[in-house]
Amino acid sequence: MISEMALRAIRHWTEHRPQWVEELKEAGRLEEVAQSAADQATVEIDSLMASGLQRHEAEEIAMNQYITTPPTDDQDWEMLETEEDRQRQAGYAETIRATRVQTDQ
Repeated sequence: MISEMALRAIRHWTEHRPQWVEELKEAGRLEEVAQSAADQATVEIDSLMASGLQRHEAEEIAMNQYITTPPTDDQDWEMLETEEDRQRQAGYAETIRATRVQTDQ
């Protein structure tokens, strides 16, 4: 069964990347790719929350990385977890933490 986050991905992609969705449907991979993206986002959310972010902050980062920004035509979801992705993610998470500390003071 496909998760709610995977369904959110499909809805978003259908609106913003309809041709890509059609290609995935034709290949019989739409649900597989959506669930893979959702699984990766969930792992990232858990990791970010463990590092101190609140759920909504972690979800914003993970959704942007894995759901709302689908791979370019020559990428696949398995290729998104690169060192560059991790560094970008860590920088963004640090910015959110620093902003939260400043507003708490």
